[in-house]
Amino acid sequence: MRIAVAYNLPREDSPQFRKDYEEIFIDEISTVIRELGDTPVPIEVSGKPDFIAEKILSTEPDMIFNLADGNRNKTQMAFYPSLFEQQGIPYIGSNSNTFHISFSSFLFQSISSSHKVLVPDTLYVKDPGQKIRGEIDFPVLIKPHKLDLAPDIKRDILVDNPKKYREKIRRMLSRHPEGLVLESFIRGRKIRVLVIEGMEKAITAINFSELSSGRKKKLPDLTELEPRLNTLAVDIFKSLAASDFGEIIFIRNDEGELYFVNFNPMPSLFPESEYYKYFLSKGMDFRFVIRSIIQSAKQRYKIYFTYSPKPPFKARKLLPPRSTVRELGLEIGIFPTGKFNAITDVKGVKVGHLTYVEDNVEIPGSAELTSVRTGVTAILPTEGNIYEHPFVAGGFVLNGIGEMIGLNQVMEWGWIESPIVLTNTMSVGEVHTGIVSYMTSKYSGLGTISDVIIPVVGETDDSFLHDVRVKRTTPNDAIRALNRAKGGPVIQGSIGAGTGMTTFDFAGGIGSSSRMLPIEEGGYTIGVLVLSNFGNMRNLTIDGAVVGRELDKLYEQEIRRNYSYGSIIVVIATDAPLIAGQLNRICKRAALGLGRVGSHAATTSGEIIIAFSTGNRFYREARGKSHYQTMKFLSISQINSFYEAVIEATEEAVLNAIFCSNGMDGRSGRFCPSIPHDRVLDILRRGRKV
Repeated sequence: MRIAVAYNLPREDSPQFRKDYEEIFIDEISTVIRELGDTPVPIEVSGKPDFIAEKILSTEPDMIFNLADGNRNKTQMAFYPSLFEQQGIPYIGSNSNTFHISFSSFLFQSISSSHKVLVPDTLYVKDPGQKIRGEIDFPVLIKPHKLDLAPDIKRDILVDNPKKYREKIRRMLSRHPEGLVLESFIRGRKIRVLVIEGMEKAITAINFSELSSGRKKKLPDLTELEPRLNTLAVDIFKSLAASDFGEIIFIRNDEGELYFVNFNPMPSLFPESEYYKYFLSKGMDFRFVIRSIIQSAKQRYKIYFTYSPKPPFKARKLLPPRSTVRELGLEIGIFPTGKFNAITDVKGVKVGHLTYVEDNVEIPGSAELTSVRTGVTAILPTEGNIYEHPFVAGGFVLNGIGEMIGLNQVMEWGWIESPIVLTNTMSVGEVHTGIVSYMTSKYSGLGTISDVIIPVVGETDDSFLHDVRVKRTTPNDAIRALNRAKGGPVIQGSIGAGTGMTTFDFAGGIGSSSRMLPIEEGGYTIGVLVLSNFGNMRNLTIDGAVVGRELDKLYEQEIRRNYSYGSIIVVIATDAPLIAGQLNRICKRAALGLGRVGSHAATTSGEIIIAFSTGNRFYREARGKSHYQTMKFLSISQINSFYEAVIEATEEAVLNAIFCSNGMDGRSGRFCPSIPHDRVLDILRRGRKV
């Protein structure tokens, strides 16, 4: 069947907002509609009523997903459902009568009497001289009888004494002669409850802003209150004859009493909305929420047939990365970070990503459609000639069920002569070929006049989310990632080679961090980048606290990667003048950083670590008649601070890999949630108090 996605945008919105709304939100809903076997038809319904009606009919929809909100007030919001009803087209959302009911505070009184819900006292006023003494107490809110669409109460309609009341009544009645509604003011916290008919229970989301003043105080734990909130919200939702989804708004006063104050028949689910952020923070699948809303409407209209053409191939735009652990106020260790808190703080080091997030991809030799969640991440140690003038390098393998092509040569010779490129297990060959092409194009004598190279390629297995039967990565993708490499901030999370990776059962693969040593110890920088794809949620440890034990209880129903523990690649860069043996020892300490975050190097895992120093270089060919190469390196007595710094940077890099991810779905309906920032911070705060 054809489902029109009807939406409108205010004229004053910026071009960027329009672009984001259409490319992220509308595309996301359209993807869900395709997954249900239907055909989405996005349609903007701004303009004059006749034009809108004609435009809708021209799309020949079997159903309409209504996102058009009227922009100005609730009366205009009711226009769209009324229009759909006149046209006889099934639509998702509440009917026009429910919209009109939500305009009146008086109707809340009747609802409360049948459900034993407290509501603010109300009084209808049409005469400027009408006295209210004894009928309602100050302070009061004064509202037009036809309630305007105002999501939050404005201070200018609150009056706290008779004198202000008389002045305000006289002024407002001149603008609203149909009458005003006085409503007793409830001092407390606003609680928004999203009801979705297709889900088993309502979703309780909290707005932390103080309703009646600018005071900030800690919100009490509402865990015990949630069952009652859910029951009340669903009962009120049904009493209003609402459909599919809606928002019930309560206020909890200082005595703990609940007041029902408003109903929003069409709460926003746009990525900037509170609910969308709530879904992400709780690791919930936004697509599941949208699917539930659509299926609720289908059941209501008894629509059980589907028109299921082959869905078109779709490349999805990624959301911006979320905050790093440090941006959330968590400081790992004692050493300061570099400017970007990334491996690129080491001068000359650059990082580039190439990412594939695609749906409805054909599996070769099959009619089956699947999902691609993979990519490539490239680390360029220098802009200069690394082949003829390689860097000192070293490595360490804690557990070897994984692969890094070229590491044997690095550890044997003590140098690195190519970029380091990371990808998924099944794409190592393609990436290797790409690096060879990249290097031979830069160094014409490579393999003819001088030696061949063995490029450094690291891998982890993204097959939990990515369908490895689709050979999406090509040699040219490695070249593109290398050409995109740049200094400055590093994008982290589900990006590049980390797109389909899973860390401690949360989404996220690429993370980075850096540390600066004190000036008296040389002022050197050490940076780390990880391709992380390991761990069980119960073991996740943050700054010494095993938060995974608490988080594990919240995600018991999630499908997890049980057949494999996963693996991790750690890349270390430093500008300190070190030799290969020292770098080998630093790599071993990075493994301690993995232990600090919760790794136990399981039997099926691979913990492979490589390090290079931009402070010391070799010459491939002898210079002049000399048979010797000389270099300075730090005394062994100066190395301890590097050990401590690399442990800290490795721990923080792994955490950033998951903290920066927005969550990721994948093949066969699988989903890896994003780590809930607020819950983690709450667990850490409670732990610190103990």
